Amino acid sequence: MDFLSNHEKPACLARWMAQLSRVPDWFRAVRRRLFLWWAGLPQLPRPRRLPAAAICLAGLTGIPLLFAIQPSIQVSMNGQIVGYVSDLSSVELAVNLMETSISTQFGVPYTLEDELTYETMLALSSQNDPVEDLVFALADASSDLETMAVLTVNGQTVGACQALEDVQSTLDNLLNAYKSSASDHARFVENVNVTLSPAPATAEMTPEELEQTLVQQQLLDVEVYSTLEYTEPIPYTTRKVQDEELDPFTVQTVQAGQDGEASVQATVVTLNGVETQRTIVSRAVLTQATDAVVAVGTPVLATGSSSMIAPVSDYTFTSAFKFRNGRQHKGVDLAVPEGTPVYASDSGTVIVAEWSDSYGNYVIIDHENGFKTVYAHNSSLLVQEGQTVTKGTMIALSGNTGNSTGPHVHFEIRYNDTAVDPELYIDFGEESP
Repeated sequence: MDFLSNHEKPACLARWMAQLSRVPDWFRAVRRRLFLWWAGLPQLPRPRRLPAAAICLAGLTGIPLLFAIQPSIQVSMNGQIVGYVSDLSSVELAVNLMETSISTQFGVPYTLEDELTYETMLALSSQNDPVEDLVFALADASSDLETMAVLTVNGQTVGACQALEDVQSTLDNLLNAYKSSASDHARFVENVNVTLSPAPATAEMTPEELEQTLVQQQLLDVEVYSTLEYTEPIPYTTRKVQDEELDPFTVQTVQAGQDGEASVQATVVTLNGVETQRTIVSRAVLTQATDAVVAVGTPVLATGSSSMIAPVSDYTFTSAFKFRNGRQHKGVDLAVPEGTPVYASDSGTVIVAEWSDSYGNYVIIDHENGFKTVYAHNSSLLVQEGQTVTKGTMIALSGNTGNSTGPHVHFEIRYNDTAVDPELYIDFGEESP
């Protein structure tokens, strides 16, 4: 009899199938074997998965590997394997490159004397060496070559060391010798290059020998850029004031001068330790300079005159009353074209109008109050001794006679026959450099 109604049977069957799906795998295997035994059917072996996977893997990897293996030539020298090539042309090219490079760099012909041996074999195509690697391998295997750090300056070989570090330390020593601080930037003016190249074993130098060669032959110039901070004095100026209470030409210091001080930042360029350029970046005044003040006794001018005038116009003030060339320059030099009119600076009597080896054609006027004026290096004289002149009278034409380095008028003022500074009486403007 049925315990379940028709509408309950589908739900019950679904629950039974769900429980059956949760049966362990070992239970299903036992159940399968019992079913085959009960039905009298043979049990067939299940296929093994591992050999099939191995066959597939071999197919995927072996076939590409088979195409990658190609005939190759093993190159050896002096019992040492140099490399692998697909044909001998690569070896010939490597030997030619090495021989040419060594001959060019060291200035002597070089030929590889070691014997090369070859052996044909199968190898991966990726195992073959490029020509550049063969060059270095040949150098390492050669009996008379080594791979060294070769130094060239402007394309010329200077020497070679065992390691790059040896050459670099030598160059650093030369740069640091001219640096005053770690912040300085130093560089070589010349084109300096260091490369790893095959070189004859006899060309090897120690770092000390390389540095000595560079210094003795003066092959490198070192330029250094520095930033400096320092203080510098601000020079004081001297002001002259007239004092009628002092005797003429008497000088008395009213106030002593004192230099100021400025803080300066500058960029300095040196070449082999010698300064070639200085650029002021900033300048700040720390203390102002104090001007010196000097009182000068008021000069007494010629009778009836209130001032003296310059003996020429449109001149260039080239030299003042000062100590120069080891002696006192007793007047001022006023450069003018030859033939320029020369005028009497003040009224007086001509007491000299003649030639001398030093002054050339010159005139002296006595102003009859202790003052005399001198006009030298003229091309021609327009007055005679004993002649009376007034201020502004044309007395000569300028020239380049006597001990003169160019057309100009040498003008002096003498007081009681002693030369005094003409700038105390006449403003000639700024002296040209």
